[in-house]
Amino acid sequence: MKSFRHIAFVLAAAALAAGCTKTEVSAPEREVSFSVGSYVPATKAEALQAVDGITSFKSKGYLYAEGVDGTQDFFGSAGETISWDGTNKVWGPSHPYYWPKSDNSYVNFVSWYAKESDTDLTPATLTETSLSWVMDGSTAAKTVGPKANIMFADVAWRYNQNPSAVYGSTPSWDTEHKTTQGVPTLFHHALSQVRFMAVATATTEEGSSTTWNVYIENFRIADVRKTGSISLVNSDLGYTGTKAWKSMDGEEQVNPYWVLPETTPTAADTLSHMDRVSIYPAATPVPVMNTRSVIPQSTEGLVMRFDCIIRTNYSISYYIEEVIPVEISLSSFSNDIDSWDMNQRTTYTVNINPIMGKILFAPALSEGWSSSTNNMYVE
Repeated sequence: MKSFRHIAFVLAAAALAAGCTKTEVSAPEREVSFSVGSYVPATKAEALQAVDGITSFKSKGYLYAEGVDGTQDFFGSAGETISWDGTNKVWGPSHPYYWPKSDNSYVNFVSWYAKESDTDLTPATLTETSLSWVMDGSTAAKTVGPKANIMFADVAWRYNQNPSAVYGSTPSWDTEHKTTQGVPTLFHHALSQVRFMAVATATTEEGSSTTWNVYIENFRIADVRKTGSISLVNSDLGYTGTKAWKSMDGEEQVNPYWVLPETTPTAADTLSHMDRVSIYPAATPVPVMNTRSVIPQSTEGLVMRFDCIIRTNYSISYYIEEVIPVEISLSSFSNDIDSWDMNQRTTYTVNINPIMGKILFAPALSEGWSSSTNNMYVE
C-alpha cells in the first residue's frame, strides 16, 4: 500500500468582479485551498519540504466562467508559485484567490514541480490536457542532473468549491494546520533515484595487532542515460474529480514512459565519483555515491567499476597496500531489479572482506640427505 503525504496550503486570490457589479464572497469558506499529497511517506505537513527539499511549486488554473466564452487564466498566464510558510504551517501564494460565485463556473488545476538545484526545468508543453519535458542536454535546464526533481500532480477537473478531506478521514495534523479540505493535488515523481554504498568487515584473531583500511576510488558506471523526454496527456472527466496523466500511447501512468535517445552513449552519460572514499574501519555502510536522480531506464548491461584499495597494517609504521580493479554487473545484485523506475529509490551495497587468510608456511626438503663414501689408502 502506498502511503500518502498530506499537506494543506491555502491559496488566495482577489475576488473577480465584472463591470460595476459587486461580487460578495464569504471568507475563509470561499477561499481556494488545496489538499496536497505525494507518494513519499510522511507523517506531517512539513515532510514534503523536509524530505524532498521542496519549499515551493507551481500551479496553473483554467477558469470556465458562466457567460464567458473560452478559458481564463485563474492564476494569470504564468500560474502561481505556492510557497511553504513555516510560521503559519501552510502553503500559499502572496494573496488570496476565491472560488467563482456561480455554481455553473468551475476551475481546472494543473500543478507541477521541476528543478535542478535552483534552475527551473521548464515544461516543453503545459495545458490542461498536455504536459511534457524535453531534456536534450542543450542547457542546464535541459539535463537531468544529480539533484533534478520533476513532479506532476493529477489534474483536478471542474472544481468550484473546496471539497472535504480527500486522503482518508481527518488526518492528525488537520487541527494544527486549520485546513481539512481543498482541491486534491496528488504529486508523482517523474524520475528515479539511485545510491551506491559499500561496507567492509574484518575479523581478526584475539590478540592480533594487524589492522586493515579499505578504500574505494574511481567509482563509475558508464552508459547511464541523462537525457530523454516524457510526454503526458489528460482529458476532461466531465465531472468534478481528479484524473491521472497517461503517456502519449495511452498507457496508464503508474510509471511514466520516458523516451530515451537512440544515439550512442558518450562520456557525459557516465555516473562517477573518482575521489577516494574510506570504507573501513566503519560500523555501517558508507556512501560511495550519494543519492542522485536519474531518468527511469533499464539497467541491462550497466556495470559498476571501481578500484578497491586494501591496506594491511602490521604496525604503526609498516603496512602493505593493494589496488584491486573491480567490475560488478548491476544485474548480479538482484534478478528482480532490472530497471530504475519512477518514484523509486534503488540502493546498491557492496560488501568487502579484506582478509584472505593468514600466510602459512609448510617447510619440506626437496630430497633427503645423500651419503657418499670417500676412501684413502696409504701403502
